[in-house]
Amino acid sequence: MLPEGFPFHQSNNFDRQRVGFIPDICRIAQKYDLTNYIVSYTESAEFPSKLQWIKIITKSVVIRTQNDIFQGVQSSDKWHVIKHILVRFAFVGFGA
Repeated sequence: MLPEGFPFHQSNNFDRQRVGFIPDICRIAQKYDLTNYIVSYTESAEFPSKLQWIKIITKSVVIRTQNDIFQGVQSSDKWHVIKHILVRFAFVGFGA
């Protein structure tokens, strides 16, 4: 069981004025949706191997980055042009 003051059990809006290792980890874990992994590993006392953890982090970062890029492109005033280019590459490929 996690202590009552454990950082991940606080509200989702971490205080931006907090500084240090633990608040940084909390913000990063929240940003990349890793909070549940860390809480479950802490509760079970079993942490994944370094290779597994790298895969989990990489996947989360890639998903977040793709979503950020997609949202940025979609909110662009040139979305209708970009959409046709992306669909062409998806179905035809880059070499066409």
